[in-house]
Amino acid sequence: MKIFDIDGLFEKFMREQMKADAGKYTEDEWEDRIPVLYEQFGKTPLAILGGKSAEEYYASFTGDQLCKLLAQHVEDEVPVSDFLCTALVEGDTEKGLKAFLKKGTDEELTSYAVNVLADKGCTDVLPLYITFVTDPDTDDNMREIMGDVIVENANAVKEQLLATVKKAKVGRQYLIEALSNCERDERIFAILSECFRKTRHLSAYAHMLVKYGDERAVDLIKERIEEPSLRYADFTELKYAIEALGGEYDGKRDFSNERTYKKIKGIKS
Repeated sequence: MKIFDIDGLFEKFMREQMKADAGKYTEDEWEDRIPVLYEQFGKTPLAILGGKSAEEYYASFTGDQLCKLLAQHVEDEVPVSDFLCTALVEGDTEKGLKAFLKKGTDEELTSYAVNVLADKGCTDVLPLYITFVTDPDTDDNMREIMGDVIVENANAVKEQLLATVKKAKVGRQYLIEALSNCERDERIFAILSECFRKTRHLSAYAHMLVKYGDERAVDLIKERIEEPSLRYADFTELKYAIEALGGEYDGKRDFSNERTYKKIKGIKS
């Protein structure tokens, strides 16, 4: 199948519009018009597409063909347009996209598959993502992409998260963040509490406790906000977390000698 640089065609369409309407809009107004023009372009018949618009062109393919088009775009380094992505989301492409989740597949292609499957609301791939996220051989960028999808759909794999989190050697932070996004469960609160007591990354874990929303965490946070070595940035985050969970903290700390404090407050050294 022949592939087309649809975004390149849009750039040409955009230049023609700007030439036709020269002087009519400011640079900022043109920026604001780009989404409108992109939508208009998507419905415009194009000779290079056999008289079809970009939307009609991709709608004419089967799900399997769309997946092959995606793979070909990535292999030939041709930009993947939003119109192809939309067709992949709306089409019968689940089986074809899942084939791109295998080890050894081009990482860009796998990234597209993960994002499109997420947009399709596909959750049966989440256990596989947990395996990838906790695999030391997984690329950091891919771990982040899959980790974010797990976090957004955590309840669907809560039990596997609980079974995996304590033994995970890598990617554990994504599993913990995902658990903080789950419905209330005493096992989860115990894990979040233990992590917060031990972590050096106080702000991140305080945020997870806030997201989880159990007011019992206030006492945990109050314990650590009193630590003498606490930095100003962490202090402000912990104070916010206490208040966000319905607690109060009126303790006073002197950070006047800390560089970060001086920078935030605009104090010259």
